[in-house]
Amino acid sequence: MNFNSIKGQLAKSEGQYVKLPGDGDSIAVVLLGEVYVRSQHWTNDGPKVCIGKANDCEHCEDGHAATVTYMMNVLDVSDFTVRIYDMSKALFREVVEEFDGVDDVSSRTITIKRQGVGKATRWRCRLQGTKATAEQVDDAMEELHALDEMGGVLMSAPAEKPAKKKGKGKKAKKHVTRDADEYPDDEVPF
Repeated sequence: MNFNSIKGQLAKSEGQYVKLPGDGDSIAVVLLGEVYVRSQHWTNDGPKVCIGKANDCEHCEDGHAATVTYMMNVLDVSDFTVRIYDMSKALFREVVEEFDGVDDVSSRTITIKRQGVGKATRWRCRLQGTKATAEQVDDAMEELHALDEMGGVLMSAPAEKPAKKKGKGKKAKKHVTRDADEYPDDEVPF
């Protein structure tokens, strides 16, 4: 009997968060909703949301660096429960690469496996056919956790770069600066 895998199964099935604490632990999920970004500090009392140095974050002022995580609602296909997956940047990059070219992520199941522990942790993702019906996914969409209330900020897609004009380029207009008192009151740009 492998007690490490049992420990991993118990850890990930309890509560609202997905947890893969041990080497070799894995989970199969369907991604739901939007991606939220959260900046947090790891303290002796657990993770604390970073409000930013400009907003007088006590942890930033003490010189502790914040960690960026990516939060998503996921449907755990082992018991069809909606959970929160708080992913590291490395894991999120793996997930994004695995879904490259897939239009509807909620129609596919992804298996995420942890390999190693601590700083030696690596993540392996494998895209699969769906293990959830469309009805199960629709029902899960009604049970999404409010990630914005947990310190998450909605991650928007990067703006597309404007297409370059073909042909002869036009001369750039000379940039003119003005003092704030030269703007009408309702047009001050800051």
